[in-house]
Amino acid sequence: MEERDHVVWCALLAGLQQSGEAEQALDLYLDFVSEGYKLDHFMFSTIFNLCSDLGAVGLGLQLHSCLLKSGCVLDSFIGCALIHMYVSFGMTRDAYGSFLCTAEKNGVIYSTMIQGFVSDSDFVAAFDMVLLMGKLGMVSDHSTLPSMLRAFASLDMLEEARAIHCRIVKTMGAQDLIMGNSLMEMYSNFRAIDEAFKVFMDIEVPSEFSWTSLMHGYVESERFDEAFELYRMMLSLGSPKPNEYTLVAALQACYGLSETCQGKQIHGFTIKMGFYLHAYVESALLGMYAKHGCMDDASLIFLNLLEKDIVSWSVMIASYAQHGHGEKALKTFLQYKEGPSNIDESIFSSCLSACSSLTSIDMGRCIHENCVKTGYDSNLKVGVAIIDMYCKCGSIKDARQFFNEMREHNVISYTAMISGFSQHGLVLNALHLFEEMKESGVKPDGITFVEILSACGHFGLVKEGWEYFESITDYGLEKTMNHYACMVDLLGRVGLMEKAEDLINNAPFPLKTSLWRTLLGACNKHGDVKNG
Repeated sequence: MEERDHVVWCALLAGLQQSGEAEQALDLYLDFVSEGYKLDHFMFSTIFNLCSDLGAVGLGLQLHSCLLKSGCVLDSFIGCALIHMYVSFGMTRDAYGSFLCTAEKNGVIYSTMIQGFVSDSDFVAAFDMVLLMGKLGMVSDHSTLPSMLRAFASLDMLEEARAIHCRIVKTMGAQDLIMGNSLMEMYSNFRAIDEAFKVFMDIEVPSEFSWTSLMHGYVESERFDEAFELYRMMLSLGSPKPNEYTLVAALQACYGLSETCQGKQIHGFTIKMGFYLHAYVESALLGMYAKHGCMDDASLIFLNLLEKDIVSWSVMIASYAQHGHGEKALKTFLQYKEGPSNIDESIFSSCLSACSSLTSIDMGRCIHENCVKTGYDSNLKVGVAIIDMYCKCGSIKDARQFFNEMREHNVISYTAMISGFSQHGLVLNALHLFEEMKESGVKPDGITFVEILSACGHFGLVKEGWEYFESITDYGLEKTMNHYACMVDLLGRVGLMEKAEDLINNAPFPLKTSLWRTLLGACNKHGDVKNG
């Protein structure tokens, strides 16, 4: 094609741009300019879109300048592309200037500008433009407001979200289903679940998405009883019927319930409705049974999974390890290794935990070697599991060596090593490491203080124990029942029964039975028959 006319150039350029071949499109544009062709409104629009794809700010500004000099009218076609380009650059002010200069504004242009305001966190301007669209008879409010409402949660702007909600109520009156779902989803993302529930109650006919979204909100807020009660309410009404996503939310609610009967009821319902073959439902069923330690049921679900991914393998290995089935955890791990799948930090940590419970140092070393080969030994979570494994398998030397070789430390790794020293009777090492942790700028947490107080208890270090106990509040922490129990045990071990009793009597807890039991145990160890 020797004589390529203007139309063909435009068609080729637009085709490349729309198919994602941005670099080739740019080369073609440069050839177009070098051959002396002039830009028309179609070509301007295409190149503005191309600049958006490439993030080519300089070229975009040059083209805008060329557009102004050309005298080309900024119609809706060019205006939309120009506004979109500036929005993609994060240049909201320039986008708004182009918006004002656009002669013919349609719903797409308004929506693009609203997205620009949202990305710039100017939600008031975005909402005002939504209202203006409504006054002009444009009906794209619901395509823009939901994205704006979702943005509030990602930016942690709850008060601004509430303000916009008030304006929606004042200007739009009753909320419809789409708006209600968007508001509810927004509040759920904020964990403001009570406000989400109020929005839900204002929806005239909630959809299955409405019910499911609110259930997920309750689950994320760890209000599992209310999430399951919502599921039961949905069933009792009969409409809308739960879909697979609703059942997943209901099963996740069962994770936090004390019994498995509710989860088994849902399992039966999934079979009855034919949802049990959905991957999401199978995964949720597996998680529910594993969470409650029903490993026979979990194993049966796992064996019948149509597709076993890394998540399902990880759940099985972790659950076996957590519920005292260390050998099965390691056997499942070896089965998983036979395939081409990757091993992640969760699987390594669970296997190391299984080795700890079995005190199997040989298998522990083998998994440690696997961690080194895959680079996961530098992962903090895995590193803590390695320390814990060596400590519980009796090799404090290996634990200390690995601890010293770690590239970085956090409060969990320090606490694990302090605990290891304490368990092995190396109390002075534990105390020195605690001081080293503080000097390094790592703040101890409540668990760290439990471990250091336990270490003091093993050697009867009353003075040091009191000092550590009193310093807990210096770190913005509250003294818990466990901290008091450690001190009562320490005082009881050295025969300071009156001080132990005074500490219990002054403890800020309504129920102190466990503290009295701790003192009784200390009396028996100390041989204090009178107080015991």
